[in-house]
Amino acid sequence: MDNLKSTAGIVRHILEEQPKTRNSDSLLYLKVLEHVATHNEECPDLKRMTVPDFLLNMSEYGFPPFESVRRNRQLVQAKRPDLAASNDIDAWRTVNEERVLEYVRGAKYET
Repeated sequence: MDNLKSTAGIVRHILEEQPKTRNSDSLLYLKVLEHVATHNEECPDLKRMTVPDFLLNMSEYGFPPFESVRRNRQLVQAKRPDLAASNDIDAWRTVNEERVLEYVRGAKYET
């Protein structure tokens, strides 16, 4: 159970237990938040929390940043192909990742 305290451990556990989260970073993030909230007595009810309260107190409540969950999902799925997204979602992610890289390479910053 100690491994479930780390973001990677939580992400891996959720991907194993809830296959739909393999295809949706938003659903995965929600399930991570629910997991953290249920294991933190000081965290208010997640469903009643306002967006400002959530954003201003994320670290106080022990919620990991969205980007950390996404990165950990990528790492877990790279190590555990059995937890990978469906072929359609995986192909979509690959195409969009390449589009973002092309955009960043060609982007001109304005001041």
